[in-house]
Amino acid sequence: MLLKEKFFYKSAFEQAVISIANFIVIVLSSNILNATEHGKFSIVLATLFAFQMINIAFLYGGTFISLKDKRNLPDYRNFLLIMALISGFIYSLAFSLGVSFLGLINNFEILILSAFLIFFQVLSDHIRLDYYIFKIGKMPVNLVLLSVISRIILLLFASSLLEFIIYIIFSNVFFIPRISNLLIRIRINKLNFLEKFNIHSKNSSRMTISACLNWIWNFFPIYLIGGYVDIALAGVLYSLRSLANIHHPLTSLFETYAPSKIFNNLKINPENFIKRSIMLAFILWVPILIILIFFSEQILGTIFGNNFGSYTNEILILWVCSGVVIFSKSLVLLSRRYEKLSLELKGSIYSSLFTLTIGSYLILSYDLIGGAVTFLLAGLVFSLTLVLGLRNK
Repeated sequence: MLLKEKFFYKSAFEQAVISIANFIVIVLSSNILNATEHGKFSIVLATLFAFQMINIAFLYGGTFISLKDKRNLPDYRNFLLIMALISGFIYSLAFSLGVSFLGLINNFEILILSAFLIFFQVLSDHIRLDYYIFKIGKMPVNLVLLSVISRIILLLFASSLLEFIIYIIFSNVFFIPRISNLLIRIRINKLNFLEKFNIHSKNSSRMTISACLNWIWNFFPIYLIGGYVDIALAGVLYSLRSLANIHHPLTSLFETYAPSKIFNNLKINPENFIKRSIMLAFILWVPILIILIFFSEQILGTIFGNNFGSYTNEILILWVCSGVVIFSKSLVLLSRRYEKLSLELKGSIYSSLFTLTIGSYLILSYDLIGGAVTFLLAGLVFSLTLVLGLRNK
């Protein structure tokens, strides 16, 4: 039990470090780059994080089923590596075509380097997830620390978007030895690969669809503002959303620690445990809301620069949205507890449809405030779907 707890705390620490480092990168971008470059960089980061979300669901979401067959673990590990390479290439190509079509990034050098960043990051992520799935080798916490620390230090000396992207790519070099070690052992068997692909796709299809839908209502407003309103406002919206989601390292425990605590301890009452957890989360959330009501202008100016001081209404709306997100995570946990797995998918479908229809109108009509309201209302649609579905548990 002690080994399991140690493993969990290390992995939770690693995830917290990554989340905090990502936020620091956004803060540095808003303070160092001009508004247009910060907007373009935000598009790159939003695309990367969206692909990561989809990739984790598709590539690793169904692994627990395949891992039951202990005899084929080496072949399955090889399969996941090949899939990571293919996925990285597809995501890079999709990014290049998408941002070119929308006219978000016109500089060819920045476009190619951004695409390579996405490919390289997918492989670096695979190194981390490969360990957590197969428990082979050393835990990659030290590699993550070296990567994020060097990234932040290098970005302090950056002065342009091109340099930002180059330095982030360079900060991933610590993963190269492990990537190379996996690549030299790669084996390709076309028939075997196609067979595993079909099985794997069936196991992870529901989670992949859900992740794609989550992408729509979590990231689509940023692209819509960047492509059809103002690329600089895409950077503003992404920055404000990142600040509003600063609770993520803590509330992500709803997705990791809480399920293991509930399902592995029969003495715990699930409803009471979830209620206590969400009360604790809101005890921390409410004081920050009060602080933002009175000091949001100063806080935004200090963190992102003086140009952000006028977006007080937007950050308040997005912080309320973050409260809805916290509440919805507890509902997702309950829906899984009562085996109502379709509720999460239904909520994502309704939220995505809302974002694509009414949300698009709000964004194109009211710019930034419309984007903030879209995030809030989409979150409410998601939560309401789960509430109504859980009434008949």
